[in-house]
Amino acid sequence: SAPAGLDIPEGRVVLLTVGHLNPNKRVLEIIEVLGRHPDLAAQVLYVVIGSQQDAHHTRAVRAAIARHGLEGSVRLVGRCSDEELQEWMVRADVCLTLRHPVMEGASLSLVEQMAAGKPVVVTKDGVYAEAPDDAVCQIDPGAEAAQLPGVIRMLVDDPKARRAMGDRARVHAGAVHRADRYAADLACGMGMDGR
Repeated sequence: SAPAGLDIPEGRVVLLTVGHLNPNKRVLEIIEVLGRHPDLAAQVLYVVIGSQQDAHHTRAVRAAIARHGLEGSVRLVGRCSDEELQEWMVRADVCLTLRHPVMEGASLSLVEQMAAGKPVVVTKDGVYAEAPDDAVCQIDPGAEAAQLPGVIRMLVDDPKARRAMGDRARVHAGAVHRADRYAADLACGMGMDGR
């Protein structure tokens, strides 16, 4: 059940995107997919958390929500407290962490979402392409319209598959993204391994 205050319609699968609302997060493309698939939109609550400083892009996103009548399926939270972000992360069923173009060399969001045992949909590019296929769902760069409907539908329709993918993500994050391993790799890379 939803934590108090999140106001999630009964039976909806919660999709979550975290980060500054700008074009490379592909939020507009996700909204367009939901707009073209109203049956799918009716099953989800897509929540976007992050700064809305890009006023032009934010207006375009809001216009797409209105154009497709998605006010009941998409929620732009904006910035929120760490506590509220954590509540949404706990409640999220699927994280949509699409990036195109990829602008970062590493992704703390991806690591945190995997460590939380969430199934994550990523763009198959850059650091995101390095995640194992069985621990995330990957779509090709710029292919949201063609590939995202099927991926979201599979994750919405199959809670067991969602949980299994989240479990594999948690195991991967726990094995790969550990401070002791990072320190050891860093020490070896700098010739500090005693050889």
